[in-house]
Amino acid sequence: MAVLIDFPEFNLRLARELKRRKVRVVYYISPQIWAWRKGRIRQIARRVEKTLVLFGFELEYYRARGVAATHVGHPLVDLVPEGEQIWQRQAAPDVYDIALLPGSRRSEVGRLLPVLLEAAAGIAREVPVRFRLIRAATVPRAAMASAVRDSGLEIEWVEDDRFGAIAASHLALCASGTATLEVGLMTTPMIVVYKVGRCTGWIARRLVNLPSYSLVNLVLERPVCPELIQGDATPGAIRDEALRLLRDPAAVARMRADLAELRGRLGETGASRRAAAEVHALLRRGQAAA
Repeated sequence: MAVLIDFPEFNLRLARELKRRKVRVVYYISPQIWAWRKGRIRQIARRVEKTLVLFGFELEYYRARGVAATHVGHPLVDLVPEGEQIWQRQAAPDVYDIALLPGSRRSEVGRLLPVLLEAAAGIAREVPVRFRLIRAATVPRAAMASAVRDSGLEIEWVEDDRFGAIAASHLALCASGTATLEVGLMTTPMIVVYKVGRCTGWIARRLVNLPSYSLVNLVLERPVCPELIQGDATPGAIRDEALRLLRDPAAVARMRADLAELRGRLGETGASRRAAAEVHALLRRGQAAA
């Protein structure tokens, strides 16, 4: 048996060859076919014995299309700690703390970080604020340093305790992706931003048919966090949305109450253990049949 994890561009080709060799295939963290390139479901149905999905809403999507699937939950539930968030002890702060999360790939950081820094400068002109830049381990500090230096802002670099920094922030300006789930699990209010290249954006608008772009809104099944995508992700729009939230305690409280549902929506703790148990059960059934 082979357990394939994520990386569909390679793994779906590998699954085809494994199927030819009569190797049973389980797919963990299966492709987000519900978002785009939906035609891949036919490949999965032909080549994969079972998929193990992270999100509850994926389950019926796969099953309705003839793919055996089990919802095991999201491993972030185990990784992101529960704890006090700064709004719980600072209802009316003298200085706001804002976390900047520009992404985990150099290309997206290159597009988003200058926009976030310009928005940050605009926020700083209106309210007292401190900024934390949360660097993903996959992006070298040198790739971000010149943009930070050119901004003229005093910024604290966070490279280790990202969860502590997120919990200690009144607001996060966060690139769309898995990071939105991390921020949401900390119940830190956020604005989701994203930009891709013009050609990629043109293609995505025609292939992606979803009510929201961010995982946190998709999991919660409603627009809890504002999204500023592509042409809407301008420094001025991000600044205005941030100031609106910082000046509206009731809006912050509503968002935090909604985000408190996220942990339950992502499943109970032990997602990796449940995934391993599913693989073990399939192996046992295979042995019994043999």
